[in-house]
Amino acid sequence: MIYTNPNFQRVDLTLEVIAKLAAHPRIRYIKDASTIPAAIVDHESMRRYFKRILGIGAYSGGGDADRGCRLDGGTGLSHSPPKRRALQSLHRRLLDDAMKLQRRLWRLNEAFARYNLAACIKAGLAIQGYEVGDPVPPQAALTADERKVVEAVLRDIG
Repeated sequence: MIYTNPNFQRVDLTLEVIAKLAAHPRIRYIKDASTIPAAIVDHESMRRYFKRILGIGAYSGGGDADRGCRLDGGTGLSHSPPKRRALQSLHRRLLDDAMKLQRRLWRLNEAFARYNLAACIKAGLAIQGYEVGDPVPPQAALTADERKVVEAVLRDIG
């Protein structure tokens, strides 16, 4: 793995040097923490350059480059053990928060499963002030009693 980190290396690798190193058969990845202007402006283009042109996977070493690394052409994240532990802790808290929210929303899923889905969605929108009309036939709108159930669930979950 090539590792570009001018803060530690005291020099930044140029794209030409990276291309020469990437040609070596045992180099398969780059962990990019460079100050290459293109990398700072557009991480997605840099990762695609590394992957498509040089044939090596690109890992993010931290900072702003982490956001969406896997979504925009990156291979993954590569952090020091302390930062990795901090990120794992953050992800656990976010997952816990997401599960609490999902538990609150589950009653709405149950109403959707009990009644016609389109009718529930349209009634739920109307209850919140967004009139979108009734479902398209042959699907029927919720009855008054069914609508009260959806309204109560929405009120309870906030």
